[in-house]
Amino acid sequence: MPSKYIALPKGVSEKAFDAAIREYREILGEANVFTDEGHLVSYSKIMIPDSTENHQPSAAICPASTEEVQLCVAVCNKYKVPVWPISTGRNLGYGSAAPGSRGQVVMDLRRMNKIIEVDRELGTALVEPGVTFQQLYDYLQEHKIPLWLSCPAPSSIAGPLGNAADRGVGYTPYGEHFMFSCGMEVVMPTGELLKTGMGGLPNSNTAQVFKWGYGPYLDGIFTQSNFGIITKMGFWLMPAPPAFKPYVIRYPEETDIVDIVETLRPLRMAMVIPNAVVIVHALWELGSFLKRADHYEGAGSIPDAVVNHRAAAEQAIAGQDPARRCRPDRRRHPRPGAGRGTGRRWAVLGRNHRPQVSENQPWLKSSSPGATSTPRSPIRSSPHSKRERRRGNVPGIPMSPGHPAQSTAPQGGATEVSTPCCWVCHRCRLRAATLVG
Repeated sequence: MPSKYIALPKGVSEKAFDAAIREYREILGEANVFTDEGHLVSYSKIMIPDSTENHQPSAAICPASTEEVQLCVAVCNKYKVPVWPISTGRNLGYGSAAPGSRGQVVMDLRRMNKIIEVDRELGTALVEPGVTFQQLYDYLQEHKIPLWLSCPAPSSIAGPLGNAADRGVGYTPYGEHFMFSCGMEVVMPTGELLKTGMGGLPNSNTAQVFKWGYGPYLDGIFTQSNFGIITKMGFWLMPAPPAFKPYVIRYPEETDIVDIVETLRPLRMAMVIPNAVVIVHALWELGSFLKRADHYEGAGSIPDAVVNHRAAAEQAIAGQDPARRCRPDRRRHPRPGAGRGTGRRWAVLGRNHRPQVSENQPWLKSSSPGATSTPRSPIRSSPHSKRERRRGNVPGIPMSPGHPAQSTAPQGGATEVSTPCCWVCHRCRLRAATLVG
């Protein structure tokens, strides 16, 4: 006889699961427990080459506090129901809202979205799992706090807690997110509450300042694991630098990556470049903001000749006057002669953060035949500079990449994506970053 649930937890009978659902609803209310297919479809999106059926949840529950998490964990233990906790479910590139195996109950912590504290003097923040990078950024702007976030690629729609727990990275000197976390509150599988580091001491006021505490360091156990549910996490935020300098270095061939790495490695080790550097292919840049059909409508892989042509055309557009980049007709109709020849298919994107950034940086000179380097003038004080925002991926400012993969959100919420007129124009990327729902 078919079950009334779209999936059942392994080893749990329908009668036992009925009882668990009743108890979840008593704890959380009817509106925060979902078992119907319409609500669960947004928890089924996977980003791995596997069948969706293998990652179908049995239900989704949405607690709003640490206490409710503890009560739900007790129900899971009582009925032997496996649980899959998520923060925002949008940590794309690291994971999604879909559970690791069929039949698990997704514990969606998006309602736990409080920014508990931001200390502008010490540069620390304490947040719950549902807080997004956009929410924390808006808080800093609203209260005029001169601190920067380190945003990952999923950016505005992801959350700092979930990204750090997956050991995600950003693009400022604070880019190793877990390394710059400090203190956790964790609900253990038994339902007990653990506070790590100095947070484990009564009336501690240093939980977000000194991460080690006394005795063994435990925080790493709860990253990329299922040993507990993190309900709060502290972070160190970066003071806004007086100046930062973006740059891009383009290379024509894949084999040039050897020269790229050999050039950058000693600079990173010596902290001449203090933050992460991104090495990307033209397809990543072209595909992040436009559809495949904008470049190629044939079957199979996009041919190298098309990639070369489009890369050259877009790089030609990038060299034109900024005011002309936003014209919709420029996307498919670059200036006469643009796109002829071979575009530089690999790009190194980065920026230097310094108390003072010099116009002349000898290390930015090309290190390989065929390479071109484009240092930008120093940008002072504010991360809102229009010049830097056009380069994209501004440190401290969360953005949605506007990729079609991000068009759905948990519980049917939607990400409104405006197609940018050209991948080099950040004013269009800002429009694409508008979130609805």
